[in-house]
Amino acid sequence: MRLFLKHILWAVIIAVAVGLVAALFLVSLDFVTQLRLENNYLLIGLPFAGLAIGLLYHYAGAPIAAGNNLFIHSFQDTQVKVNWRMAPMVFVGTILTHLFGGSAGREGTAVQMGGSIAAQLSYFAPSTPFEKRLLLLMGIGAGFAAVFGTPLAGFIFAFELLWVRKSFFTFAIPVLLACFLAHFICIGTGISHTVFPPLVLPQFSFVVVFNIVVASILFGLAAQVFIATQHYFSKAFSYIQFPPFRTALAGGIIALLVGYFDAYKYTGLGVSEIVLAFTQPQEFYVFALKIFFTTFTLSAGFKGGEVTPLFFIGATLGSALVWFIPLPISFLAALGLIAVFAGASNTPLACIIMGAELFGANAIFYMALSCFVAFLSSGFKGIYSSHPMGKWKSDFYFKYLKPRFKVFK
Repeated sequence: MRLFLKHILWAVIIAVAVGLVAALFLVSLDFVTQLRLENNYLLIGLPFAGLAIGLLYHYAGAPIAAGNNLFIHSFQDTQVKVNWRMAPMVFVGTILTHLFGGSAGREGTAVQMGGSIAAQLSYFAPSTPFEKRLLLLMGIGAGFAAVFGTPLAGFIFAFELLWVRKSFFTFAIPVLLACFLAHFICIGTGISHTVFPPLVLPQFSFVVVFNIVVASILFGLAAQVFIATQHYFSKAFSYIQFPPFRTALAGGIIALLVGYFDAYKYTGLGVSEIVLAFTQPQEFYVFALKIFFTTFTLSAGFKGGEVTPLFFIGATLGSALVWFIPLPISFLAALGLIAVFAGASNTPLACIIMGAELFGANAIFYMALSCFVAFLSSGFKGIYSSHPMGKWKSDFYFKYLKPRFKVFK
């Protein structure tokens, strides 16, 4: 009982800290986003912001360069430490990225801040390897829950990201408490999360299921294109030996492209465009351009996350599919929003729960179907390169499915 109460106390401490930091982050992000939208000339400063971020991470960011992958390594081997610099540096890097028009998200920042804050507690308080893992789970889940307003999804996301297969029930109660408390503390400060238009659900039929499967395969392929494009740009930028020059060059190219083609809607989070996709059909090039701008931005070294841009990509692709898939536009946009994220992150369960929290549980069967089909059709890689699920999918295909398919040849 004493050990349990100790873990509950840790959950409260982490939830309060992460909830308040997430609120500060969201307020700051809204402020710089509004400032940029009202002053398009700020885009000129993107290469200089890139140089500043590049220099900061080049000279001070070596211990945290792995980002979210560092948490996976630390969970697998508790001797791998999470440096305290991660939270303030990713906060500053993300704010600079959004202020000057980089295309990035916020999930990566929230998760890194939450995980970093929680990890520091294990260095000040005596803790076993089990407790260090528990602290990481609480910090990651609380960060995700607070920034998106989805505590149950944050809870599941932490377990999926860190690939927890044992001791689930031992971890569960403190992590769940941290997620819900961080969420309520964040909204208690006055933060309001995005409200999406109500969904129009189709009447169940096998034709509807077939159409969902077809759309979800396309969502999975879009996730695969996102990952492949990010890998391609990362490799291309690696030829520039001095990393700060990568972000500066990328910032200059993005500023020129956005300014010349008037592509301001592809900068930042793009939340207004996501909401618009639920009511107005989008052109097919919209999601493709967001893939380009986001992967180019993040591969060069700018900070943020991939999740909100993946929401943009999924929602606009789903909205565009209404031209030839006979399903309600809001329904397709919602499925795309969660399914592309499921395919790219290899966390389908969290995405299903997120869909239920954002859009209601009435469509949870359709959401589950869409997320798992997208997950299976998104290839063997993901946005978290150290995540074991990619290897599991690869082994399942090459060791189990492919040898059995040869029987029919």
